[in-house]
Amino acid sequence: MTTGALVVGQSGGPTAVINRSLVGIISAALQAGDAVGPIVGLRHGIEGLLAGEYVDLRRQPPGFLEALAETPSSILGSCRYRLADDDVERALAALRALDARYFLYMGGNDSADTTHRLAEGCAVLIERLRPFGERYEKDLDEVEGDSPGLLERLRRASGELLGRTPASGMLLLRDLRELWLTAQAAEIAWMILAQGAQAARDTTLLALATEGHDEAEIRGKWIRTLIKQSAPQVLIAG
Repeated sequence: MTTGALVVGQSGGPTAVINRSLVGIISAALQAGDAVGPIVGLRHGIEGLLAGEYVDLRRQPPGFLEALAETPSSILGSCRYRLADDDVERALAALRALDARYFLYMGGNDSADTTHRLAEGCAVLIERLRPFGERYEKDLDEVEGDSPGLLERLRRASGELLGRTPASGMLLLRDLRELWLTAQAAEIAWMILAQGAQAARDTTLLALATEGHDEAEIRGKWIRTLIKQSAPQVLIAG
């Protein structure tokens, strides 16, 4: 299992606490050990990703996080840019070039739109399952009762993991708990698919299912680390 980069950006109005959110993200990433590789900051949000303007947040001087927590505004620089249709693939290509495994984007409505569109673009892995449905004569989009098909369930899980921006305090913990449960559901879905592929001796499908499982597993570990880092601050510090 490879370790990927964590890419983080700030967007929208520079509130008084947006730097504290960044401190929490960097601190959790540092505590995650081998689960997180480089910590990459985007200069001026998604515009920095498109322009290739980054900051290495692992290579900062002593006392940086303590000072940042007391610094207002957005240290990375903000923006109010909404992705155009032809920006999405460019942004995903930039994330792939950074070997990004996590993308965290702080802000408001434009930020939510950006992460949502990137999450939709990440559905490529899930769409790669479709030929196997034809091979085994299974309709992966088939709806049973009120339950969505396999592809739709995986899309929802991946979209929630990649596209949600939680608020603060108890709401943050609630959303992190829901995200962790979503990560677990996605991991189990990929595991079941992998077991079926192994039974069918389909090495190509097994490799794809293993890739999806590993990604879901790492996201779950990352969310668990965030919960451990956030809970004391919320419950004790208030």
